Amino acid sequence: MYHLRDKEKILQNPSQVTEFQAWWAGLKEVPDFIALLKNLKTLNLGRNKLKQLPDFIFDLENLEDLDLSENKLTEIPAKIGKLKKLKRLDIAANPLAALPAEIATLPLEELSVSMTKLPELPDFIGALRTLRDLRAGHTPITRLPETIANLQNLKNLNCQTTKLKQIDPAIFKLHALEKLYISESDITEIPDAIAHLRNLKELYLEKNKITRIPETIGHLKSLDYLNLSSNHLATLPAGISGLESVTRLFLGGNQFSEFPTPLLRLPGLRALTLTNNALETLPASFQSMTELRHLDIAGNKLQTFYESFLTAPPNLTHLFFGDNPLTDVKAELENLSDSNAVFKFLDGCGYKDKLTLGEKRKIKELYKKKMNKEISIDY
Repeated sequence: MYHLRDKEKILQNPSQVTEFQAWWAGLKEVPDFIALLKNLKTLNLGRNKLKQLPDFIFDLENLEDLDLSENKLTEIPAKIGKLKKLKRLDIAANPLAALPAEIATLPLEELSVSMTKLPELPDFIGALRTLRDLRAGHTPITRLPETIANLQNLKNLNCQTTKLKQIDPAIFKLHALEKLYISESDITEIPDAIAHLRNLKELYLEKNKITRIPETIGHLKSLDYLNLSSNHLATLPAGISGLESVTRLFLGGNQFSEFPTPLLRLPGLRALTLTNNALETLPASFQSMTELRHLDIAGNKLQTFYESFLTAPPNLTHLFFGDNPLTDVKAELENLSDSNAVFKFLDGCGYKDKLTLGEKRKIKELYKKKMNKEISIDY
């Protein structure tokens, strides 16, 4: 990788240069000597002050990776269609309001138009059949074109922080999709057709206005990560227990007053967040959640955790339960002093002011003795 400081070396043998970077260099114009780099494959001009692009950029016929992000470009010239080998184009964080149709002729695998002023994605996006990664987050788009269904190689679609009000039906035809980001938008429901995304591994729908999860969500057998935080959920469907591959589930900032019992039938779950709901009680037993390591129930209305945690998940290592109106933390600890699964729960509990240093040391020693491993307690 060559940089601006390597100019003299570059000019000695420009044909040897295949990668050039001038990221965050304060450039207002593209350096003229770049026109000499006929074998250039990667060009990074991101985070500069460029307002326009010179024609010679589009004569670099071997270019495969072009990063123009975080500049001041108001348009992308139609001549970009000359870059017949271009696989990656990043034009994020520019004040662009339109894209040239010539982009549709490129063999792109990655395209980022995030943080632009695009009011919508153009229909010709559907012609980019080699596209694997499409990022259009932090834009004012209100819909996705129907032609997006043609992107049968697409694995990552990022539309977070937009003005989308629904998950467009065309998305459910993207059978190769593995990651879908539509967080911080105006989504109110998840259609039953979500079940068609059989290869989906990560689903980000936090900070929307979702009130209901469909039973069909359980058909997402490949799903590993699900974020539904900060919505309007009060219940979960029984079908969610069909998420046999999910290991990370985030439900904080919703309206749960009772622990969603379908979660007890997710034996592979390793991390569960239920912060800032209205939980008053917990299930009588967590024993079925054999893989659970991390449980965050801070910011609820719990007054006791004793009875539930006598039958706590056997492999739990981190419990966060601060900001709950527990009646007497020290009394709870005394009740639990003979349990081999409770002392680990103090890690991050948020009751440091109610426990003395001696009590913490005693807890740590007892935990080590009973569990035969160390625990980290924040003093």
